Amino acid sequence: MVNSFAQSNQQLITFQRTSGISFKSLNKYASANAAVNFNSTIEGTAQSMQRVAQNLWDIRMGRGDISPYQELAFVGGKAFNPMGMSVEQVIESVREAIKGVDDLQATNIITRMGFAPDDLLMLRMSREELEKINDMFLSPQQREAMNKYALELKKTKLEFDKLGQIITLDLAKPFIQLAKILQRLSKLLYIGIVRPIQVAFKFISDLIKTLTSGINNLITSFVKAHQELKPIFDILKMLAELIILPLEDLFVYLSGGDSLVGRGLDAIEGIFQDLDAKFEESGIKKFFKCIEDGIKNLATLSLPNWLIGLFTGNWIPVVADLIKMLSPSVSMVAPPIDTNYVSYAGNKNWNTNNNFSITTNQPMEIVADNLINKFMPTQVQYGIRAV
Repeated sequence: MVNSFAQSNQQLITFQRTSGISFKSLNKYASANAAVNFNSTIEGTAQSMQRVAQNLWDIRMGRGDISPYQELAFVGGKAFNPMGMSVEQVIESVREAIKGVDDLQATNIITRMGFAPDDLLMLRMSREELEKINDMFLSPQQREAMNKYALELKKTKLEFDKLGQIITLDLAKPFIQLAKILQRLSKLLYIGIVRPIQVAFKFISDLIKTLTSGINNLITSFVKAHQELKPIFDILKMLAELIILPLEDLFVYLSGGDSLVGRGLDAIEGIFQDLDAKFEESGIKKFFKCIEDGIKNLATLSLPNWLIGLFTGNWIPVVADLIKMLSPSVSMVAPPIDTNYVSYAGNKNWNTNNNFSITTNQPMEIVADNLINKFMPTQVQYGIRAV
């Protein structure tokens, strides 16, 4: 943001230095222009005033276009001679001269003078409107102060850039040396490892081809001399080819050439890719996913206490659950159970249906054990104890 503002401010400083137009005049007409035209900028107004100033100088030197000033009288305006006028005087004279001129003719005339078409709205403002609007941009003192700060900022930036260049210069030599070391190391790896492997594969492959050719030639010569042994040598030749040719193809594959081994591996890879794609598309994967979810649900399933006791051999939870299921509900609450003795005989407040419930702070295992001891036949107790 600071750099952008500094560049814009520098353009206006340059405009003031090269055109002779003061910042006070520029601020006055730029503020008026911005008040009636949303697209107006102070830089655009400065360019218009600079073009008008250049045209006035050319007219003074005898090479400028004075015709637009003369044509004002023919289109309903007021002609005037701009010779010797300043830019501010020309602007005020034009504002008075185009009052009786329509917009199309006025736009044609002012653009030939050096104005922009957008300046027409400002030129048609009344003197009262123009005087009410002012100082919408920085003052000349603020412009000069900003220019001073911008130059200091530019100096700081150049010093920082110089420091970065010095650091780059200091790092250039070791960086180049490091790059050379890496290049030599890569060359060493290629010459010492990669290249020997390539040469070895090629040598072995060529050796196999030479041996194969030599053996074939030897067998062919020997067979010609001993035709009666030809069937035997044909069988040996076929066996040799079954052993040597796959090895030769393998070395071609390892060397990076086209081989049946490589084609086979590519085909197998393609088959697995197709199978994997079909597995994804079909419902097989969903089927196995359902099985997996079912196993997870079974793993989180909680079993009842009597079933856990049945599998673990702990019969107390089993008996307690059975008593809960078989005993009727009670309408009256029984008295608390004593630690060493449980008895409800003689309680005349119970109803005739023998319905009862137990209220106790003792653990359920102790209650169940007391119930077994007091209310079950001896034979059943022995049977449970034995199990």
